[in-house]
Amino acid sequence: MSGQPARGGFPFTAVVGMDELRLALVLNAVSPAVGGVLVRGEKGTAKSTMVRALAAVLPDVDVVAGCRFSCDPADPDPDCPDGPHEPARGEVGGAARSRAARLVELPVGASEDRLLGALDIERALTEGVKAYEPGLLAAAHRGVLYVDEVNLLHDHLVDLLLDAAALGVSYVERDGVSVRHAARFLLVGTMNPEEGELRPQLLGVWLLFALSTGAGWWLIHTWPTLVGLVASPEMVRHVEHGELWTDGILNVTPSSLLSMRIFTNNIVVTIFACVAGIFYGLGTFYVIANNGLMLGGVFAFTKEHGLDGDLLKFIFAHGTVELSMICLGGAAGVALGESLIRPRLASRRDSLQQCTVKITRLFAALIPLLIICGLIEGFVSPDTAIGWPVRLVIGLANLALMYAVLSGRLFRSAAAA
Repeated sequence: MSGQPARGGFPFTAVVGMDELRLALVLNAVSPAVGGVLVRGEKGTAKSTMVRALAAVLPDVDVVAGCRFSCDPADPDPDCPDGPHEPARGEVGGAARSRAARLVELPVGASEDRLLGALDIERALTEGVKAYEPGLLAAAHRGVLYVDEVNLLHDHLVDLLLDAAALGVSYVERDGVSVRHAARFLLVGTMNPEEGELRPQLLGVWLLFALSTGAGWWLIHTWPTLVGLVASPEMVRHVEHGELWTDGILNVTPSSLLSMRIFTNNIVVTIFACVAGIFYGLGTFYVIANNGLMLGGVFAFTKEHGLDGDLLKFIFAHGTVELSMICLGGAAGVALGESLIRPRLASRRDSLQQCTVKITRLFAALIPLLIICGLIEGFVSPDTAIGWPVRLVIGLANLALMYAVLSGRLFRSAAAA
């Protein structure tokens, strides 16, 4: 429902277990200056039901009859585009009238014109005049503006919405139209924490990686002669001679050069895992499954020669975070493909653009972490003099750093300032 009176529906007091939400909505209804309500919860937790039920119990409002901006007859807006109105009389083609408070819903795919209003094309074509067609902000004046899945809303629409809510006024300068009108409303936004983030995609990518790793293990354990599918001839030769291919590598390549090669390769693989998602996610699935098959197959082959413990020791300090980064890149690729298959906005292009912006922010955090992993793999992992205790500390510290960066905890105080 958009701009229509909300009556009936589920009773506001009948939803159980929502006392805090009910209190927040009532406080904001009594005093919209509180600033609005953001409701965070999973699907099926009665978020939308509570908001619609609130609109049904709000008192009726007196408006100037014929005013598209819901001016109060007792205190009309002096800048109302449909004015001026006479105070206390409210005469605009008739007397003041009373109507139900409106619940106006802002769709996720709404355009800026839909929110702010725009040139009335019909009147411009039929009458040859520049007239303003009010948007959802005007419809929500003195009512409730409800934004479902607010975390999926375009950033510039969020900025416009918050500006209007803070000022109580909407300014429109577009298409030769210059309008100012009151926009005071109770702002309520709801969001599902699983929407707009990479959590479902990340779970799917991790599952695919785990299954393909198990499949690689089973394949090489069952048919060792197929090891050439997952390992290079040089790797096979070293393992068959009872040593890892990484043994003595520091005698051949300096750690600095080795690190540079490693983190460059990791960044390329992670970006490729993401960008491959443009093919509706299929390319990402291939990259992740291929990496899992290789890892599982190599571990199975080294176990056959008693070197699996040495391989685990080599990769632990850097590998846990490195693989997590690649899977995060894969999850971003799946999200990229999903934005094309199931666009959440008005068009696939808009949905893809919004997803790309979020992925760019993610990679701003991933690339430094991949560089750190490369440095560890170049300086620490090949050094046989470094024992398990040090590797455990470095690996766990690296995991903690990854969590701090990706969760935002590392920069929270700076952001607050």
